[in-house]
Amino acid sequence: MKFGKRLKQQIEETLPEWQDKFLSYKDLKKLVGLISGSSAAKAKAKFIHLLDAEIDKFNAFFVEQEEDFIIRQKAR
Repeated sequence: MKFGKRLKQQIEETLPEWQDKFLSYKDLKKLVGLISGSSAAKAKAKFIHLLDAEIDKFNAFFVEQEEDFIIRQKAR
């Protein structure tokens, strides 16, 4: 089984409610393949844009989780 499929399966089995919080591996992989093609500059720009969006998504998720944790700890 390929990595992308295994990653997707693992997420679906363990944390399906957080599925949209994980890395968009398939989309990033497609763009990496395009970078070596004829429109490399455009593909590279799209890849960087998507990667930045993924980093922002991760950051927002972890900040939210941290805030929830702090609130739960203060409630004790």
